[in-house]
Amino acid sequence: MVKKPKYLSGTKKHLALISPLDWGLGHTTRCIPIIRELQLNDFEIVIACDTTQKLILYSEFPDITFENFPGYGLKYGKNRIATLWLLLTQSKHILTAIKHEKQLLKSLIERYQPDLILSDNRYGFKAPGVRSIIITHQLNVRTGFGRIADLFVKRFIRKYIRQFDECWVPDFTGDHSLAGKLSEPSVNVDRTFFIGPLSRFEVCVSD
Repeated sequence: MVKKPKYLSGTKKHLALISPLDWGLGHTTRCIPIIRELQLNDFEIVIACDTTQKLILYSEFPDITFENFPGYGLKYGKNRIATLWLLLTQSKHILTAIKHEKQLLKSLIERYQPDLILSDNRYGFKAPGVRSIIITHQLNVRTGFGRIADLFVKRFIRKYIRQFDECWVPDFTGDHSLAGKLSEPSVNVDRTFFIGPLSRFEVCVSD
């Protein structure tokens, strides 16, 4: 079997494989400034996403390679409590989706041989032997269902985040935090870095 060349353009650039979670478009759009920064640092980019996410990212990066990659397909309630309850009841589905994305990622690694893997809140999008980074601000989730439920979710998050080489939190620390307690590193995650808020919009300075 002939492998596809690691460097898509035939150059000796590094290659980054990126995949955002399909929970709303916020995960997708906040990858935009990271992709721009990687391009400035001579990375080739391959984005693994679903068709809706591709519509957004293709409008920004028409020359980037895309791979169809299914999302978690989570269902949401009509309000915060209903959504939290549905997420808890879909925990088995989430674990199955994580297992499935690990299997799909193997084929992408075989095809592209990436130097870097960036996952926006996808807990199974990582691989041994490849520097894998997760982007998330959900380090200290409050479920609204009490201390036991909070502890369960925190342990789940800690288990998976620790399997990554680094955790990037798109927020400020301390009193300047935008997510408040949600992004507090109370789970004692090693190799966690606060990189500041991410936005697809550039700063506009008036005269």
